[in-house]
Amino acid sequence: MSAEEAVAASDLLRWAETLSGVARTGLGFTKSLYEQERFEEVLKVAADIRVAAGHELEAEVLVDNELSHAATVIEVRAPDAVGLLWRITRALHDLDLDITSAKVQTIHSDVVDSFYVQSADGRKVTDRTYLDEVERAIFYALGIDV
Repeated sequence: MSAEEAVAASDLLRWAETLSGVARTGLGFTKSLYEQERFEEVLKVAADIRVAAGHELEAEVLVDNELSHAATVIEVRAPDAVGLLWRITRALHDLDLDITSAKVQTIHSDVVDSFYVQSADGRKVTDRTYLDEVERAIFYALGIDV
């Protein structure tokens, strides 16, 4: 294969991020089990593309108040480790957040976990200072100081 025919790793990573974004948005809106399975498959394909591009997943915490009308969505991407899911859910519990739903995935040696959470009064978490604290607590659960 010539240099002109080779796909640059940066292009692969950009495509993978686009696919991941589409899949996460779809998962946030669909109620169809079939569509959920398809979007989860797209997430796996995106992870395969990242691996093929030689990209190692770094820990990431994404907070989104637009994906769900009733809950704040917290997505955690990180290398998998024993007890990781427990540490993350414990951190959310310690901050008085109710997990109304969770989508937990292990893709290769990484986790991509989405938590739909509400405050103790049953609402989305919109206070930016509090959301920053949630992110810090999750990074701490991942063993990362921020």
